[in-house]
Amino acid sequence: MNPAHLDEVNQIVEAALQAGLSLRLTGSWAVYFHCPEHRTLMAAFGRTYRDADFVAYTRDNKRVSSLMAASGYKVNSLASACPGWRADQMVQACGRG
Repeated sequence: MNPAHLDEVNQIVEAALQAGLSLRLTGSWAVYFHCPEHRTLMAAFGRTYRDADFVAYTRDNKRVSSLMAASGYKVNSLASACPGWRADQMVQACGRG
């Protein structure tokens, strides 16, 4: 696990809390934070922490997008344009982790 990624996930969660957003961490990072007794599972399955998955209310979409943009992320317009897809995929510019 890359400690810089851990710091970045923490910063996003803290920024969301300070902004009053209900941004929830899901996926492998959620297991890392909420189930420390199972942190060894990722290594046992040969997996790494490559991305962070968050969910939020649709009504907060603009505020979440602004928060993520302030953290250096941008919307992946190809993923967000999929029919029926009611979510934005945020990506980092190349070279940031």
